[in-house]
Amino acid sequence: MADTFKLTIMDQKFTGKIKSDSKWETFHVTKHLVHGYHNEGYDKLYGIGSRLIGSILDDQEIKFECKVKEGSTLEGTCKPCSYFNECSRLIKDIKDPYISGIKNTLINDHRKPRHASFKHGNGNFVVIADNGIVVVGVINNQNNKNNLVVMTSYRYKIKSELRTDSIQQRNEIYYKKAKDNWQNKFNSSNFKKVDQYLLSNWIS
Repeated sequence: MADTFKLTIMDQKFTGKIKSDSKWETFHVTKHLVHGYHNEGYDKLYGIGSRLIGSILDDQEIKFECKVKEGSTLEGTCKPCSYFNECSRLIKDIKDPYISGIKNTLINDHRKPRHASFKHGNGNFVVIADNGIVVVGVINNQNNKNNLVVMTSYRYKIKSELRTDSIQQRNEIYYKKAKDNWQNKFNSSNFKKVDQYLLSNWIS
């Protein structure tokens, strides 16, 4: 099942697709929203509450023997896990902000476009929001339909001493970290055919 929504990229209409109610969703919500709640700055961004996040983390690790951690993959964790249904129910009340963050990043990009196409691995498209949310996806044009399938979304981790109480200042730090990291990727030999749409928005 896919959660679909409409967006515009470079004056073209696209259908965005997120694998909802799936192991993809469970993995990414767990890896980034639960494990990265503080380091990726979702505490200030969404304010779900550390107590609830801690309770979910404890249940995942103790009851479900969850293997998700920094650097882990879907294939090595959630895909072979037999607790999918239980874990999916556990995160159902916190996943909406994470999914909404993906949609808003893609839908609102047209206001100040900061996206790029490239050739590297399985991904070929990235968008960075002003609050530092990164969305990586794949654009395909099969059957004359413009689809953008979301692969992952995250915010880069920053040091605890940089996580100020000001949400605006935090967002600026996460945004700069994301932009600098992706600029370094684009400058490397691993990334091919890089096209940064409206380069002025990438360097401002």
